[in-house]
Amino acid sequence: MSSERKLHAFQRMAWVTLLAILFLIWVGAMVRATDSGMGCPDWPTCFGRWVPPTDVSQLPADYKVIYADHGYANNDFDPRKTWIEYTNRLTGTSIGLLIFITLILAWRIRAEHKRVLKMTFLTFLAVGLNGWLGSIVVKSNLHPAVITTHMLLSFAAIGCLIAAIAAAMKSKQTYFSNTALKPLLVIAVVITVIQVTLGAQVREGVDQIAALADDFYAREGWVEQLGGVFVWHRLFAMVVLIVNALLVWRLLQQPTVHRIQRRIAWLTGLILLLIITVGLVMMVFSIPPLAQPVHLFLVVCLFSVQVFTFYLQPVTD
Repeated sequence: MSSERKLHAFQRMAWVTLLAILFLIWVGAMVRATDSGMGCPDWPTCFGRWVPPTDVSQLPADYKVIYADHGYANNDFDPRKTWIEYTNRLTGTSIGLLIFITLILAWRIRAEHKRVLKMTFLTFLAVGLNGWLGSIVVKSNLHPAVITTHMLLSFAAIGCLIAAIAAAMKSKQTYFSNTALKPLLVIAVVITVIQVTLGAQVREGVDQIAALADDFYAREGWVEQLGGVFVWHRLFAMVVLIVNALLVWRLLQQPTVHRIQRRIAWLTGLILLLIITVGLVMMVFSIPPLAQPVHLFLVVCLFSVQVFTFYLQPVTD
């Protein structure tokens, strides 16, 4: 196989892996939104089984005693929550296989694309570490700090994999004429990560309120209970809006080298508009559970586009 075909094979698999990681983040957010975090109370099995139960009759009669420390002392088995969590685990396992294949393909082009191999290997390490951290999430009974670290490590894996993809793309073509956007892109990425961290704290507040609520889905008045962290999250959203609006404008003002520039600009603007819309829906309608994973997924997409644009910039003017 020629070096060009090997490079194409790597790029195809890397894109598939990236999309799978994005899907995993959405599934993970669905786990939180549906209160399914303890749908499988043990690891790596689920209720001691490799194939999760679909009915309470498949569980030991004393399962509430066995898993009392994992939320089952006063709750009944819910197969829907169990399979949502198990889908999250299956997706994570699949990503482990995908990134391993991607690493093998990167190794095959190492002679001409050392940076591709380096960033793919870092992605492999991040995915592996995050897989282990996923087991700690279960063992810690959904400790908020562990969950937040788990999510942020997913962002690190995305960043490394995008760097590998961009390095492979830049080996064949120039996409931007200069590095003028790099400082603004760094600011945009940092601000996005800060906002994600604030959002994670808001989510922790929502989880605490939900734990004391009689009805997980009756959320009237929850926004008012979130306190200062939600205020800061809402105010910082204005900073995110301003910086990214400036980024879109600067992208459109760049000397055109490749049509991908304008596509990135309009995609960034669209994602930003959707984030704001979903954020307003969450604020006005008392944080609808299914709006939470959509909101997080859109923010991850914004982060991905920002990082992708940064790494497509030339190394020097």
